[in-house]
Amino acid sequence: MIRNAARLLAAIVLLGAWGLASGRGPHLPLLAEARAGAADPLQGTPDLSRLPIFNQVVMRVRDNYFDPTRIDPQQMLVDALDYVEKQIPEVMVDGDVRSGEVKVTVGEGTASFSIADVDTIFKMSLRLSQIMAFVQKHLHPDHDEEALQNIEYALVNGMLSSLDPHSVLLKPEYFREMKLSTKGEFGGLGFIIQMREGELTVVRVLKGTEDNPTPAYKAGIRPKDKILKIEDESTVNMDVSEAAARLRGKPGTYVRITLHREGWPEPREMRLPRAKIEIESVISRLLEDDVGYIRIKNFQGNTARALQAALKDLRKRAKGELRGLVLDLRGNPGGLLDQAIQVSDTFLDGGTIVSTVGMNNQLKEVKKATDQGNRLLEKDLPLAVLVNGSSASASEIVAGALKNLDRAVVIGRPTFGKGSVQVLYDLPDQSALKLTIAQYLTAGEVSIQETGITPDIELIASRVEKEAVNVFAPVRTMREVDLERHLANPADILPIGQSGDTATARKEDPAEKPLVSLRYLRDELPADDLAEEDASDDPDPGEEFFEDFQIRFARGLLAAAPHSKRSQILAQMGAYVDRRAAEEERRLEKAIRDLGVDWSPGQKVARKPELEVRFEPLPTQTVTAGEKVELKVTVTNKGQVPVHRLRAWTDCESNPYLDRREFLLGHLPPGATRTWVTPVELPSSLSPRRDPIVLRLEDASDTEYEPFFTELDITGLPRPRFAYTWQVVEKGGPGVGLPRPGQKLELRVDVQNVGRGPSSETTFASIKNKGNEKIFIEKGRWKVGELAPGAGAQAVFEIHLKEGYQEETMPLQLVVYDEKLEEVTVEELKIPVLHEPAALAPLNQRVRAKEAVLLRSAPHEAAPRVAEVPAGSVLEASGRMGSWIKVKWGSGRFGFAEASRFDPTRDRVAAEGVRFAPGRVPPEIVFATDGSSGGIASLGERFSLSGTVTGPDLRDVYVFVNDQKVFFGKSKDGERLEFSAEFPLKEGLNHVVVVARDGHGLTSRRMLSVLRRNPEVARRLPAPASPAP
Repeated sequence: MIRNAARLLAAIVLLGAWGLASGRGPHLPLLAEARAGAADPLQGTPDLSRLPIFNQVVMRVRDNYFDPTRIDPQQMLVDALDYVEKQIPEVMVDGDVRSGEVKVTVGEGTASFSIADVDTIFKMSLRLSQIMAFVQKHLHPDHDEEALQNIEYALVNGMLSSLDPHSVLLKPEYFREMKLSTKGEFGGLGFIIQMREGELTVVRVLKGTEDNPTPAYKAGIRPKDKILKIEDESTVNMDVSEAAARLRGKPGTYVRITLHREGWPEPREMRLPRAKIEIESVISRLLEDDVGYIRIKNFQGNTARALQAALKDLRKRAKGELRGLVLDLRGNPGGLLDQAIQVSDTFLDGGTIVSTVGMNNQLKEVKKATDQGNRLLEKDLPLAVLVNGSSASASEIVAGALKNLDRAVVIGRPTFGKGSVQVLYDLPDQSALKLTIAQYLTAGEVSIQETGITPDIELIASRVEKEAVNVFAPVRTMREVDLERHLANPADILPIGQSGDTATARKEDPAEKPLVSLRYLRDELPADDLAEEDASDDPDPGEEFFEDFQIRFARGLLAAAPHSKRSQILAQMGAYVDRRAAEEERRLEKAIRDLGVDWSPGQKVARKPELEVRFEPLPTQTVTAGEKVELKVTVTNKGQVPVHRLRAWTDCESNPYLDRREFLLGHLPPGATRTWVTPVELPSSLSPRRDPIVLRLEDASDTEYEPFFTELDITGLPRPRFAYTWQVVEKGGPGVGLPRPGQKLELRVDVQNVGRGPSSETTFASIKNKGNEKIFIEKGRWKVGELAPGAGAQAVFEIHLKEGYQEETMPLQLVVYDEKLEEVTVEELKIPVLHEPAALAPLNQRVRAKEAVLLRSAPHEAAPRVAEVPAGSVLEASGRMGSWIKVKWGSGRFGFAEASRFDPTRDRVAAEGVRFAPGRVPPEIVFATDGSSGGIASLGERFSLSGTVTGPDLRDVYVFVNDQKVFFGKSKDGERLEFSAEFPLKEGLNHVVVVARDGHGLTSRRMLSVLRRNPEVARRLPAPASPAP
């Protein structure tokens, strides 16, 4: 039996269909939660050989994982080390299960470990303990406690990745957010916030109810208000999640915020009480024909209760005559299983809603519908359920129960297909293990694992515009079956027809087709998506209601076939569906004709047409990232029979910007030629690549045409590279370039583009507080703008270091980034802080440099350099501090150098040769084959990439190919490293990333892609030719 089985269905936890980021690929909905006893967080510096979290996870896997046959200790060990290799640059791991050993290299240290005898998970844990002791011994000393803890997390997630895509370790911060979302309510103020241009901005205010308005609504807070402070802490560039956490708290407690609104002469401080804010998981509207609409966004602690309230409200608005209900589960990633059961039970009066199959195929839990509820309303209400490919887990349970128990017609697209149950275990460091402990069966013992739920009526959105057509190409989606190491459908492995405690299952037929498939012309405007940084003290920002085609279709269906049984609705829907299908077909045809395409259907012909196809740009031509490229398809009918409704679409798995691009060609009589152009705007950030494209053709007669193979050769833009230096300027202080508590400061950052290409106009610099609330950032974002190679600009940030600051350094994160080109430089600054009085002795004389001198931003050797002074230059000295003097070197600029490097002089100032010297210069990576002429193609199974990396204080270089590390090397002289990496190529596009680090933690990266051609495809590529006249 599964431990804590009684709790399995009692408390179920939400993780979205794409999950919370935890260092692994997409994480899918979580269904169940069981709680182990909480322990105190681990204390002290982690000892990687002890692996306390890893070993607790191992015990849970041994005792509770639903399919022991998937536990492969050797593979788990290899996968665990694979994740560590990705986490730590200096770690390289060679070997696999077949070789029986792994060779681990950490910097200069190398050791081999046998894994041939690892036949239990306990031996795996012991061997990993030995390996991690070796790893920690040879690690670079810059790995602090947090870094070591993250290494253990990586080890755990690597091990779990060998089991299935859903078993994962949640870091403490993600686990906290997940618990908050699951509960469905929290203490907060009732508004939604977003970071806009470095300012924390209110984007929506929640009203609450008439009797209980939210604190924000009562206080008159409005959208676009700027939150400058939370308590006494600046919000400039604060993480939105951090801001939301500071705004939340126990209901009844107070929080001070400082707001600024356009038109106010000065900011205003407000002291607001926190109140209980319910996360909105259910929204409802009364539609035409007295049909109700309810959307369930996810299943959280208050969802069933909110559903009942929504139904009561709809009944009231319809004056007791509610004629049907559209239940919208589109985009619902799942959530609490008990809530999904209660929601299903609201509309059912009997039958099994869901059952779970655990270890050894034992049937663990069966949940049946009850006859509770209002039979005159919920149990007999005509019902339609909307679903799509993002409806997963708990939402599939609801849709499956209502469909299979003959209660509701299902409309939309096939669902995600996740049919497994995960349980949560608290761990001592506040992280949590999410482990698969069962699979579930929907009503009728049907498993939707891998397959999803097939809708009764499939609705496919289409768009017909000159710039883009989306009608005929099949939609590319990511579903359960596409995930690596996804679970098998239990119907494929369970015994059939047995009784007792052994589960039986039948599989949702993957070949099942909807009863009706209807294509419609999307005429609505999609809702604006909130930015990824959105967050609030309300974790779900919600959205405005819009009655789109699918809602209108479902409403009309229920009005036309007002029955409480699915079978009755299906039996009576024919006339309505046929009418709507004909309407949409006419709309689509008209939209295509309006683009000038002859879309006449014609007659089906017996002979196969002969078509000559041309795709431009040709494989021999090169396009550039950032360009608007015209994809042109030209087709000539070389045969004797006409072609009708000819269309084509691209299949390009490697590049979403080139995938599913459609071309409408229409009617081609014999000898006719038609051309269609589709514009595509390539992102400026694309690296050199050659994308393989398959052009697929279709016509009204369903002719099977041979696919047309081509390639698009893309060259990357020359990249900028941001060098910089920084300097502290005290306002009213002694002018020593160092901060003191109680001072207002300017942090001046001089940025220079030392790369080979210009930066874009979307280049910015920003700083972020990495210390405590005594560091108050007043201005933390600066637009640098476009910089040509060699050009520079200065960003000026304003900081108030408040009285009482006691730390030895002022930690700030400095970021210089080009949004469009995705070029980023980041450094964690630790600026020394003066706590003792410091005086700069006045000095008024000119000095001559005895030799070339580096000026620094402050009077100490660790300060970054700001300028280079040639020998013989004469500068004006304005002060002295110990052995250092302060000199002027430009308009309003100063620097410090050792006094012994200069001689006093009466000569005039001669500073013409003094030039800016960046204190930080990211490494430069140059490939022997740099891709400036386009992408690289090869027929071989292996490829060798070489290059040179240079830069001051160069530390090391490492290379990833398709997410696998293939090279690591350390610079011996700290200035240069020549690398060469040979690696296997998979068929198709191979993505290469080269990363170089320096001693300050600055990194540079260069990317390119290598196409390994299929020989047969290469033979069929179009031969070079001149463009058509």
